[in-house]
Amino acid sequence: MTLSFTVIFEILFNVAYLIIIWSIVGKMTSQYGRVSIGDKPVAKRLMVGYTLLALGDTGHVGFRVLAYAIGGLESKLSIAGTQIPIVGLGSVCTAYTVTILYMLIVDTWRVRFLKKVDALYILLQTVAVSRLIIMLFPQNEWTSAVTPFDWSMYRNMPLTFVGLVIAILLLIDANKDNDKTFRNFAYFIFASFFFYLPVILFYQIAPMVGMLMIPKTIAYLLMAYSTYKRFFKKAAASQMTLDM
Repeated sequence: MTLSFTVIFEILFNVAYLIIIWSIVGKMTSQYGRVSIGDKPVAKRLMVGYTLLALGDTGHVGFRVLAYAIGGLESKLSIAGTQIPIVGLGSVCTAYTVTILYMLIVDTWRVRFLKKVDALYILLQTVAVSRLIIMLFPQNEWTSAVTPFDWSMYRNMPLTFVGLVIAILLLIDANKDNDKTFRNFAYFIFASFFFYLPVILFYQIAPMVGMLMIPKTIAYLLMAYSTYKRFFKKAAASQMTLDM
């Protein structure tokens, strides 16, 4: 199979992304013990969230790379005698893990800004759970490289709602506390949906719009790195100073 420049670029980007995200997660994990007691509740939630993101995206973009390697996006794996589409399997993985990531981000907002488990918090978590349930329906057609437009909308509307609302809440509270990290965090979430929504709406009629997933992915990397820099890198630097 002759690969186009676009496909080669996607493969290289996907491999680079997986290396970077797993490196960040690995550093978070190794340095978690040095995080201050006061920061640990927030740091732990985000560390778990990014670990899940890395796992899901290993399935998503990793399986896309594998599919290209063995013949194309329609390639299938034979598991226990059943032919399973590689890309569809990867899409399921990332769909669930990114949902749980946002559920953890909502809980991080609650813990960081000392919010109660009120009606708004319950609403956001309930909407996120509704997405998990919607994704169980066979009408999602995860076995297809491109899922039906209507069901793509059904499962992405709850995620978009949760993502944009929590970004607004983070921005409001971060501005009140002059918290630069979580203010930037909100901006990164806004950016991720800015690039993701056109993919949801137009991918079926204009597949090239799928390239917008690259800046969306970069936004997630920036979110992960800002978390590492705020809670883990600072902790490691403080420990090195004490050791000296």
